[in-house]
Amino acid sequence: MGDPASRMAEFIGHNGRFAGGRVHSVALQPWIGDAHVPGPACHTPSGTFDPGDFKPTTDPLSCRRCKKWHPNTGVVDPNQFALGLELAAPEGTVL
Repeated sequence: MGDPASRMAEFIGHNGRFAGGRVHSVALQPWIGDAHVPGPACHTPSGTFDPGDFKPTTDPLSCRRCKKWHPNTGVVDPNQFALGLELAAPEGTVL
C-alpha cells in the first residue's frame, strides 16, 4: 500500500473507486493509529476496508452521495478536504 502521504498523492486530481464499484470523491479517512488514508468522502463502507483496494480514477462521480455534495465536478481535488473548518451551530442548538 505504501505510506499514507504517498498514497494520498496518487489521488490528487482524481476520484476513487473500489473494484467494480461506484466512483467516489476522495477524503482522508482514519485508519490504524494516527494514520489517515484516502477513502470515499461519503464514508460509504466497503465491507473489509483495505486502503490498497481504493484506486484513483479520472472517471466522473457515480456515487449519488458524492454527486449531491459535488454536483458540478467530475474530478475532485482531495486536498480541499484538509481545510480546518469549524462550523457554528445555529443559536439554541444543543449539541
